[in-house]
Amino acid sequence: MGENGKLTQPLCPQAPACDVDEVAALLARTPSVLQTLLRNGPGASVAACGDEEATWTPFQVIDHLLHGEREDWIPRMRVLLGRRPAPRGPARLLEQLGASRRAHDLPELLAEFSRARAQSVERLRALELSPADLDRPCHDEDFGPVTPRELLMAWLVHDVGHVEQIVDAMGRRSAD
Repeated sequence: MGENGKLTQPLCPQAPACDVDEVAALLARTPSVLQTLLRNGPGASVAACGDEEATWTPFQVIDHLLHGEREDWIPRMRVLLGRRPAPRGPARLLEQLGASRRAHDLPELLAEFSRARAQSVERLRALELSPADLDRPCHDEDFGPVTPRELLMAWLVHDVGHVEQIVDAMGRRSAD
């Protein structure tokens, strides 16, 4: 990131051609992956443990992903496509971390994330993005220059990164 908080290079400089249905199918799998890792298995106990200050617990990761479903990915895509006015105010995503954490236990949070992701996937498909839509140069308030295709790829990478973060926390817990 540059001094002004914007990306200094494209979000995904090598964003491959992507089929929206394929991306949607991959995004739809994240909740079941997380449920497999965390519900009623050895990963469930990790959700209650905090690690180092700089890392998040799996519970915090799910909370963060849930917030992204509600407030970030599809709304951001709609803004890029000119189908929704840009929100006013500071960056949305990280400021809300923990907003739902106070109200839910892990199974409830996983179920809520699953429902929210299903809605996001449905909304993504409903956008009926054409190849021209996907490659349209846009400007995002947080990322700077970006195409909708790059945003889709970033969403996938974001999911994978957080799944990896949970697996890492589980591995550290197992080593203790």
